[in-house]
Amino acid sequence: MIRIAAKTIFYKHWANAEVMKINDIMASDSRIVSYSSFKDNFSFPVSFLEFCNVTSAIRSATRSLKLTLPAEKNLVNVLLKLNSTNKPSQAAYKIRIEMG
Repeated sequence: MIRIAAKTIFYKHWANAEVMKINDIMASDSRIVSYSSFKDNFSFPVSFLEFCNVTSAIRSATRSLKLTLPAEKNLVNVLLKLNSTNKPSQAAYKIRIEMG
């Protein structure tokens, strides 16, 4: 789940385009894709502000886990763990504890 201003966000038009997980907007080098790349990859209208809100929330969450984009080698594993759980907040807490 991605949160903006402490509220979980859900954009139906993103879900309809099958953009459901963080990995859906990640490049192969574990970086978040650019707005223009996102628009090229997915054929639904997304405003720049909406895209920035989502990517900013992702970056904020990774920083709170003391991760950096794209240098962190474990980032892909962390994202996979967060995407595969029904309780991402608990998973993030456990990952944070493991990282010290």
